[in-house]
Amino acid sequence: MRLLDLGLSVQRQLRDLPYPAYLLAMGVIGQELQDIYADLLPGDGDMLARQTVDTVKVAYLSGQATVDGAWQLHRRWEKLIEDPATDGPPGMFSAMYVFDLLACELAGKMKPRAAVGQVTNAAKLPAPEACEPVGLRLVRIDPAEQADEGSPAVRLMRKFEEVTRLAARQHNTGQRCDPGQLHSAVFG
Repeated sequence: MRLLDLGLSVQRQLRDLPYPAYLLAMGVIGQELQDIYADLLPGDGDMLARQTVDTVKVAYLSGQATVDGAWQLHRRWEKLIEDPATDGPPGMFSAMYVFDLLACELAGKMKPRAAVGQVTNAAKLPAPEACEPVGLRLVRIDPAEQADEGSPAVRLMRKFEEVTRLAARQHNTGQRCDPGQLHSAVFG
């Protein structure tokens, strides 16, 4: 399978979920992104990511979002993203956009599932030695590149697929589940 096709498949699966299942999946995926990028997010980014994930989980469990709280999260993400001092790998910025778009969705300022397009970009993890800022660089994306099943990015996208399948299955039961338990089941 081509890497581009895998990313598009994950995005399509997330878009196809009923909205409550989408919130469940994004709460779990968001928690994993927060864990992955915790040490790289600038300033209070880690705390902000945690608060955003908690807001998504509350919206899933209660069936409604706290619009004002979500909008405030967006405003804080906006400041952090636009801060010229914010630097890090591209996947970190994609994760920040995922959190910001989720906050905008819950605030009713963007259409549902706006964050889907950034999820697979956030899965492109930096190499351990690339954690230091390296400045600007051109990254060529080859759409024909085959997905290396052993790479961290592909393994993470496969986990996102599993989260999506489990969220759909859980939704079909008609019962809500604890997003933390689903996270533990998939990511250990």
